[in-house]
Order: sequence, then C-alpha cells, then structure tokens
Amino acid sequence: MTSFYKDVLEAGELAKLAYYNDIVVGAVCCRIDISEKSRRLYIMTLGCLYPYRKLGIGTMMVQHVLNFVEQDGNFDSIFL
Repeated sequence: MTSFYKDVLEAGELAKLAYYNDIVVGAVCCRIDISEKSRRLYIMTLGCLYPYRKLGIGTMMVQHVLNFVEQDGNFDSIFL
C-alpha cells in the first residue's frame, strides 16, 4: 500500500467525501506535517467532479479543513 492510501485510511476528520444527491462528487484529504520548527497541515488532494463545480462544494470542503485547523489551534500553516 502506498503512503498516500495509508494516510487516507488514518486521516479521520482530515479525509472527507462530498455528496450531492447521494452521489460522491468530491473529496478532500489532508495530513499533518510535523518538522522540528513547525506543525503544518498539508492538503494532499482536493477535487470536485466537473458537472458539480460552481455549486460551493469545493468551498465547503476547504471550510471543513479551516474549521479543523481553527479548532485544533496548533497549526502554523496550511499548504497544498
């Protein structure tokens, strides 16, 4: 198993699917990146199927990530 899929399985709140009328139309998956000097959140993947763009789905997924970071309170930055 690649490290990406291992990270997805262990991500919990940091891996979410977006649904529209019971259809999976998007996903966001992040991981915590810790170095000696910082604790950052890495957005590994963020996407929405083309027919469902411009509906605010991507915005909701990014907002979920921002809410997680705010609630945690211990991140220095978020990066792609």
